[in-house]
Amino acid sequence: INLGNDTTICSGDSIVYDKPGFSSYLWNTGNTSQSIKVKTPGLYWLKVKYLSCTIADSVNIAYMSDAGFSLGKDTSLCDESPLVLKGPTFDSYLWNTGSTTQQINPVTTGQYWLRGKNGNCVFRDTILVNFKPLPKFTLGKDLVLCDTAVKTLSATPKHTGKIHKWSDGSTAETLKTSGKGTYSLTITDNGCSVSDTVLVDGALKPSLIPFSDTFMCDEIPIMLSFLAESNVNYSWNDLKKDNPRKFIIAGNYWLKASNSCGDSIVYFSVRDTTCKCKIYVPNVFSPNLDLYNDNFSIVHACDLRDFKIKIYDRWGGMVYKSDDSNFSWDGTYAGKKVPQGVYIYVLEYRKQSGAFWILEKPAGNILITY
Repeated sequence: INLGNDTTICSGDSIVYDKPGFSSYLWNTGNTSQSIKVKTPGLYWLKVKYLSCTIADSVNIAYMSDAGFSLGKDTSLCDESPLVLKGPTFDSYLWNTGSTTQQINPVTTGQYWLRGKNGNCVFRDTILVNFKPLPKFTLGKDLVLCDTAVKTLSATPKHTGKIHKWSDGSTAETLKTSGKGTYSLTITDNGCSVSDTVLVDGALKPSLIPFSDTFMCDEIPIMLSFLAESNVNYSWNDLKKDNPRKFIIAGNYWLKASNSCGDSIVYFSVRDTTCKCKIYVPNVFSPNLDLYNDNFSIVHACDLRDFKIKIYDRWGGMVYKSDDSNFSWDGTYAGKKVPQGVYIYVLEYRKQSGAFWILEKPAGNILITY
């Protein structure tokens, strides 16, 4: 009798030992039939009788485990979600995708199987993977709304019947803006969610600092300027866009500022006058060293006494003073250029009127632009 060489069985497999032709059998399992099916590892022996002789043989059965090999239950997940399918440690791997690595990362719906091999044992498992589509949409580009304008936000394309949730907690398919801010929407379909965000900013109709009516002294041209804002279009009544603007002819003028929220217009007059004893105070200068309108000074042909000028910033801080009626300020304070903006001047002097010297204290604004 010969049970053969020691051998190994694979997980889930069995071996049948069948030895006919003897009068009696006794396996160490207690079985007395001529054959047994072996599913577990161990030492197995068989004693048989042939005529008056007792004969025995044994075989050692080893076991190759699948290490609990399983790819898991069939699964459903959302598109673009990461998924790792991984087998235990085998000598070699073969996936139905053709990959021979221990793990793969599926991205499409389908059935996936892995065949792993240890020695002569081959193990296999299969899993069905379902990727559910995402509810793709957009809220559009960021918005700029005028004043109290309201915009109704909605998903494009629409996802009617799907679960909507806005950043304020509301669940309607649309949302009216309630001022500037960040608005977001999450749409959920079959357990899969996608979000988008839109930024809503506010804008106002442009504003203009009014021009005071002014004059040209003996037909000497004057310069007027305005403080420009970004994203605003400016034009004078003759459609010119100069800033600063040189006026050489007396008349009535206007300046218009326009943006997507509307227009603002200021009207003013430029008059010509004789200035034998008139004082002209410009309302703008640009100390940018381009040799054009770089300094601030007054124009006059008067005998002025007890002259003083003081210039203040908008917080009331004095940035310049002089006792000379022929002063010339270069737009600096403590050796540095002052910031662009509107400043206030205060003049004080005595001007002759007949036999008297009259005290005058005019004041006004200067715009500094670079």
